[in-house]
Amino acid sequence: VRSSVVRRSVLASMTGRFRKQASVLPPDEPGTGSLLSICVRSDFEGQGIASRLLDAFQTASAEAGFSSLRLSVLGENTRARRFYERHGWELRPINGSLSVRYVCKLERS
Repeated sequence: VRSSVVRRSVLASMTGRFRKQASVLPPDEPGTGSLLSICVRSDFEGQGIASRLLDAFQTASAEAGFSSLRLSVLGENTRARRFYERHGWELRPINGSLSVRYVCKLERS
């Protein structure tokens, strides 16, 4: 991530909060981390910032020893769902929920 503002935001989000056990989602297999949110100000949309944030998060997660990531999105949030699907995340419906889960397997470098 080239932008110092974006880099500081990613690091600030990870520092002190990036732990293997921290999650609001139901427990999953060991080594799975959770992505809680990605936010980009509306005046910066369409510049690839969310993609760079996601890539940086996935890289940092793999380097921290995670083998996969998961996240939860409201089923009706088609924009977010298309974003994650475009980036290779796999859909895993949650029975009885308005949300859907996505899972991403990580490759260690």
